[in-house]
Amino acid sequence: MIRAYLKPALLIAGMTALAACQGTAQSPGTDAGAGTDPGDPGAAVSRYYAALGAGDHAAAYAMWTPDSDTALRGLDRFSQSMQNYQSLAAAPAGPARLETTAGTVHAEVPVRVEATYRGNPITSTGTVTLERCNDVPGCSAAERQWRLDAIALDPQ
Repeated sequence: MIRAYLKPALLIAGMTALAACQGTAQSPGTDAGAGTDPGDPGAAVSRYYAALGAGDHAAAYAMWTPDSDTALRGLDRFSQSMQNYQSLAAAPAGPARLETTAGTVHAEVPVRVEATYRGNPITSTGTVTLERCNDVPGCSAAERQWRLDAIALDPQ
């Protein structure tokens, strides 16, 4: 199994890379997920891969938890890791598995990713792990949005 913090470009197989990031640069954890249901982690996974497919690395990067290994590496490194992808198609491959601990909700969403990397087709399956603040006093609307914590994909 490959972990996102080891090889983000290989883990997030299927990302369309553009020569430059599009959109406005943001810090991880600042994407408010406007108009999305914080209760649906599958929608957050779809939004993440849609941003990558559109070449909006800044928006995708902003969806990572601020303390994740991917976020700690920075937007420039994240964007560079996407440069050799020419196409992307990804979607949740089943329902999320939820777990609540001490005011935080964790979700594992199965995902199937199809990509073209340096001209070669790649298909991967695995899980996207997300977290958010549970609906407890003191959590802001932004903290109640799903944030990516890790991606683990196995090439098929």
